[in-house]
Amino acid sequence: MNWAIAQQLQNGKFLIEAMLQQDGFGVTYKALHRHLHIPVIIKTTDQFFRYHPEYQEYLNRFIQEAHILAQLAQDGHPNLVRVLDLFVEADHYCLVTEYVQGENLSARVKQQGALPETEAIKYIEQVAQALTVVHQAGIVHWNVIPENLILRPNGKVVLNDFTASGRIVKATASKPLGSCPFAPYEKIIEGNRQPTVDIYSLSGTLYYLIAGKLPTNSLARKINNEELIPPQKLASVSYAVNEAIVQGMELEPKNRPQSMQEWLSLLTNTQQEDDLSSDRGINYTTLRDFLAAGKWQEADRETWRIMSKIANPDTNDWLKPENLDNFSCLDLYTIDQLWRKYSKKRFGFSIQKQRYQSLGGKQECNREIWAKFSDTVGWRENDRWLSEKELTYNLSAPSGHLPSTPSGWVYLIGHLYNRLETAAFMKMAIELFYQKIGRI
Repeated sequence: MNWAIAQQLQNGKFLIEAMLQQDGFGVTYKALHRHLHIPVIIKTTDQFFRYHPEYQEYLNRFIQEAHILAQLAQDGHPNLVRVLDLFVEADHYCLVTEYVQGENLSARVKQQGALPETEAIKYIEQVAQALTVVHQAGIVHWNVIPENLILRPNGKVVLNDFTASGRIVKATASKPLGSCPFAPYEKIIEGNRQPTVDIYSLSGTLYYLIAGKLPTNSLARKINNEELIPPQKLASVSYAVNEAIVQGMELEPKNRPQSMQEWLSLLTNTQQEDDLSSDRGINYTTLRDFLAAGKWQEADRETWRIMSKIANPDTNDWLKPENLDNFSCLDLYTIDQLWRKYSKKRFGFSIQKQRYQSLGGKQECNREIWAKFSDTVGWRENDRWLSEKELTYNLSAPSGHLPSTPSGWVYLIGHLYNRLETAAFMKMAIELFYQKIGRI
């Protein structure tokens, strides 16, 4: 029988104040610790679950994990809920944890709408760090959802509710759970308890925080072949963060990052500052932002605007071979590295150079090689040059498709790629120079 409001436990030590949740495994109560005068959470097994054939297995795991979580809490991780006690009351094991004061992230999104990317990542990074510790202890949380992430008034996010957590084990078909937009299909169908389950759920939670909408259900993706709508199509999300979410929510667990550290590294690497160096006074912020947002056509146009400005600062006239032979190496290197980084090395002048040279291309003009190259990178179809509107401005385009060039560039392309070799060499020389003076 469930405990009534105002019922006392442990000889009056705890006073039941409210039932918060009841699921297939147990019941969660809010209670008062009468000796310390603080609110607490008490989680215990459901009376009907005691007759389940796997009850004893669950109970053993419940006790074992309580000990592990208590040890983790003793280490003082700021993003993990603290375990306060474990006792038996009327043949029911009871886990006592702190009552975390604050707002859960689901309520925050419902109240404020989608969160800014920087704010959402600040919260998710904290949770990822906590889950890294949990996984290293051999536990999968198994219920990472916005409702279980509590934002304290001090800005710290606490990973709450370990009721469904479990030891890392291989998938079994005997423990299916109900569907959830944050759960991967292998959890729902097979009861899989691998870290990749939490990685999917945390990625889905970040999706919700940034987009303000629920991700496509994993069962619908698996059974009905529904597509996961990238968050970038729903909100203003940088390309790199969009990729971290999509990779974390890969349908098949083998295609996701295999550890929380790997996924966190993928996410935090997106926040590293870009090298926007220029010796011509060019501000590369706009180009960088277009690329980061996956706005490939806008980035393409911005690239050629910048290059014309560098080559002819007074007139902004179109480029000529002599312009490229003396083009700023530092600026050319900056442009190329930005394209390479945000396209995952799919686009950029250096990518084009590799393909051009693989066909025998050199600095001197050769229309036959230029035509083959243009066919290879998708600038021509059936001997016809594609217009700007006909180009493919997404990552499904052939490698080297962007930045695009007009057909007249047959006379300039060799000069550009030749200059790119000089740019790479000079960049390396500059870095070696600063390393040397740093050792003096």
